[in-house]
Order: sequence, then C-alpha cells, then structure tokens
Amino acid sequence: TNIIDKNNILGIGVAFAGLINKDNKVIKFSPAFNWHNLDISKYLVNKTNLPLYYENVTRLMALGEFYFGYGKEFENFIFINIGYGIGSSAVLNGKLFIGENGYAGEFGHVIAEPDSKTLCSCGQYGCLTTTSSGDAIAKNAIRFINEGEKSILSSIGINRIDAKAVFDAACNNDELSIRVIDYALKNLAIRIADLKKCFDPKAIIIGGGVSWNGDYFFSNLNKKLSNLNMRYSDNDKSIVIPQSFPGKAASIGAGVMVAQKVLNL
Repeated sequence: TNIIDKNNILGIGVAFAGLINKDNKVIKFSPAFNWHNLDISKYLVNKTNLPLYYENVTRLMALGEFYFGYGKEFENFIFINIGYGIGSSAVLNGKLFIGENGYAGEFGHVIAEPDSKTLCSCGQYGCLTTTSSGDAIAKNAIRFINEGEKSILSSIGINRIDAKAVFDAACNNDELSIRVIDYALKNLAIRIADLKKCFDPKAIIIGGGVSWNGDYFFSNLNKKLSNLNMRYSDNDKSIVIPQSFPGKAASIGAGVMVAQKVLNL
C-alpha cells in the first residue's frame, strides 16, 4: 500500500449536506440526515494534527468546478447538484456567493407545487426536492406501482427501485417511468428558468447522480427549458452543461477549500 507522506498533505477537507453557518460553522439543519444545530467539529475527531475544514457539499462542488472544470471559463455560473436531494451554489462575478449567513443555495427547498400535500423533510410542502430529486423520482414510481399501475420496474422489486432504475426503464419505453421523469424534469426546468431570469448566468452546470443519466436527462430538460425563455431576452444564451467531474466534484472542491485556507489563496 502506498502511503502519502504526511509532510505533503496540507490538510483535510470534508463535504456535508446542510445549512452551515458561515461564522461558527454549526450545521443549522440537514434535511437529509435530520441534523439540527449540530457542531460537527466535536464529532470530527482529528487524530492527524492536520488542519481540518468542512463546508456545504454543493458549494464545494461549485468551487472545484470554478478552479478546475468548465467553470474556469465563466465569471458567472450556477452549479446545481441533483442527487438524493437538490442543492445549488452560485459563482457571481468570479466569487462564490454564500449569502448573509452562509445559507445561500437551498434550491431544493424552493416551492415547486404550492398546493402540494407532499411534506418535505425541511418542514415545507411541495419543495422541488419532493418533485425532482432522485429520492422523489424513485418514490413517485413506487407509489404508482403500489396503486396498481403496470411497469417493467415491477420485475426488479420495489426495494430495488432507485432513480437510475426509473431512467433505465424510461429509456426502454416504460410509460410509467417516462411520466415520472417528465413530471420531475418539468418542475426542475421551471425553477432553473427562474434562476436564469434572476441571475442571468453564463452557464448552468448540473451535477449529481440524477444528471448522470446522460442524454436522456439533458435533452429532455433542455426541451422544457427552451419553452420558458422570455420574449426579447438573451436569456436562452445561458448554456446548460453537465459537470466536469462526475463522482469526484465534492472531493476536488474540498481540496480547493483546504488549499485556500492553508495557503490563503
């Protein structure tokens, strides 16, 4: 086993899902893990004697994208992370925007369906997370199957249905799966169009496991986005592209964070 010389390590970076206060670094709330006012530093036992830092996972993904990915080309872009949940982070005029308290980017908790009866783990009803996240896609497919609808997903077993299985079934012309994904992408497209209108970014960079479903995901999303541009606007010039480092973005961003902290970059 190759062991890295400790003298060559600047520090340790950790990515977390949740609202992290920019001043005291307390995780105020993490819907995915149901954490409340958690001082995570007390639980990160540092036996390495190396500097240790942590930050919101989507913010770190955007940071890595900005320094080493497609984001190098843009002064203004928004990174959207669509996995089990949904988050976002904006780079505006070449700087990562974190908000007054450090809570900017909770894109998954904008309201997608105001009259929804679906409760989100954040305590609101009808969040974008409840319509368009990987968790929502799987749950909606399972709900329809349990209500008696036919689907090729039934053959793999309810407990094995995840977002990728639904996308795979949709690519095989499964009508239920096509409908579930169409619903998810319709809501996602509307909210992305809102971001484009509010921030006028050069690019929307999308990562996370749901986006890894390739052309089926992006072609269908872009079709829906094309119908949501304002008349007489150049807003349609905001390109939508996949992330540079699928599966590695958070780690790369965490490394950038450590370099910034330790080297004052």
